[in-house]
Amino acid sequence: MSTSEKSEIRSAVSKALSQLPTQQKTVFVMKHYEGMKIREISNILDISDGSVKRYLFRAMEKLRPVLKEYRYV
Repeated sequence: MSTSEKSEIRSAVSKALSQLPTQQKTVFVMKHYEGMKIREISNILDISDGSVKRYLFRAMEKLRPVLKEYRYV
């Protein structure tokens, strides 16, 4: 994969993330960028594990169609 392709993907992901509601974006970033576990995220944000999972699921539902051409979601 070329540098320009990587840059294009980073830009598309960033743009897609910016369209998510704050909680979904926060949880997604903590899980997939920071590598945190569900339990860690729930403790930090003071929400249930189920809420973390729900935010992740909904974020993926919104990101998948936007990023489908990149086949990374």
